[in-house]
Amino acid sequence: QDEEEQQNVLKEEKKEEEEEVTKVEDETYDDVELVQFRYAWTEHALLRMNKKSYQETNVMYPFSAAVGTCPYLRIGRRVLSSSDRIVSFFSRKEKLDSRTKGIRDAFHALIREMHTLILHRRWCSSNRTVKKKTECEFDRVPRFIRWKVRSSRRREVETYLKTAGILHLTDSQVTERLMDGFKALDSHLNAFDKAYFFGDEPTTIDAAVFGITAIVMNEELDGLRKRVKNECVYVPGFY
Repeated sequence: QDEEEQQNVLKEEKKEEEEEVTKVEDETYDDVELVQFRYAWTEHALLRMNKKSYQETNVMYPFSAAVGTCPYLRIGRRVLSSSDRIVSFFSRKEKLDSRTKGIRDAFHALIREMHTLILHRRWCSSNRTVKKKTECEFDRVPRFIRWKVRSSRRREVETYLKTAGILHLTDSQVTERLMDGFKALDSHLNAFDKAYFFGDEPTTIDAAVFGITAIVMNEELDGLRKRVKNECVYVPGFY
């Protein structure tokens, strides 16, 4: 019964995503704003790949009462309220055959899982340096509410990780799962020997690979950067 309820929730979320993306497609690109708490590598790459002019806004909180989460993209009067919906919006514009779309979507699902593992590493690592770095990101929040905001975010993340079934994982298990993901991406690039995933032009999956790689290259995640550089051939070149 729980599994059936979860499937229904996922269907509802997919339906909402489709409706939101469809509404945004009707908007013009004259007024575009990317709102972020932490630097939104993938979203910046998507906008630049598609040659869209946009305004970048940094906020003090990783969530918004009006929209839900960061990053989000405002196009005119409409809003794409999560990273997944931003990627979906640009994916719908790509002219790929059905087989290639299936491969692209499978890799997007893999990278979503990797982002969840990164979230685990930021908030649940036993490495004090990693945890302290995550906590310091809230230093821009006013001091009198900083502890409350940080604690609220921690509870939210732990609930999400528990739902995803990975809250119990150890640091080493998280690292190995992340490395499995990076090696799968690297293997695909090696097999086809192309500059990008599907040929000579970048697609949304290339932006997503850049995004997840940039996070690892720019954050101190307990040795993960070194392992990606040493054990992958093609992926580090995306950054």
